[in-house]
Amino acid sequence: MSFIKLQYEVVLPVDDLGKEEVQSYFESSGKDEREMRKASWLRALSVVVSGMVYGYIAGEGSAAAATVDVTVDNIEYSVTDVTTSFLADEPTLENQPWWEQSGSAAAFASAVGGELGYQSVEGQTASPLFAIEENGDTIASAGTNGISLSGYITGNYYQTEYAVATVIPSSPEPEPLAGVVVAVGLGVALRCRRRTVTQKGE
Repeated sequence: MSFIKLQYEVVLPVDDLGKEEVQSYFESSGKDEREMRKASWLRALSVVVSGMVYGYIAGEGSAAAATVDVTVDNIEYSVTDVTTSFLADEPTLENQPWWEQSGSAAAFASAVGGELGYQSVEGQTASPLFAIEENGDTIASAGTNGISLSGYITGNYYQTEYAVATVIPSSPEPEPLAGVVVAVGLGVALRCRRRTVTQKGE
């Protein structure tokens, strides 16, 4: 089980009554101050519990994986994350299949989802970033925020978790066993036929 710190507004299924509204309600209904404090405390507790549940859902309820295998455009990749800045690892980040390809970045981000966990990027919840392009001293990236795909703008000096991928080599296809058996059988049959013909000729 993993929890993340929520960095954005969460809509919770609880009454959105403030302190003044609660006080007004109890005054009009004849309830005493003790009951009012109890109701306020329960309301605060429900907000905390709801926030924890929401954080659990956003974190997908399990520890983040070290790597995740995904297939994009019929090619299988192993994707992991590195904590670095664009300036420190520019050659690596520019060598990714989604560099300068926003559509590919979105496809990879969607395929990976929250499997590699989440982080806080400039106050926003984000998966490891899929760097797309450099614009001056900023980097545009794609990622997911636990709910949907999202875009992120960070400084090229900003240290964060970036996604990196390597192609998983495809295994050579084995020769069909049936074809080998048939070929061997034909060879044996031909040799037997030649031997029979030779014996008759003698």
